[in-house]
Amino acid sequence: MKKQVNLKSIMGVMSLGIPNGAGVKVIAKGDASEQVIASLDTVMEKEGLAS
Repeated sequence: MKKQVNLKSIMGVMSLGIPNGAGVKVIAKGDASEQVIASLDTVMEKEGLAS
């Protein structure tokens, strides 16, 4: 199943219904894309959402 939503939209993210333990692919575009991915990774690890 391949769906794409804007991470800025919490309703879009929630609509994905991602089950616990599922893998996701995050794509960031723009000048700060590497920083955005690193920050998201940090938050996900802190919240116990990343392995």
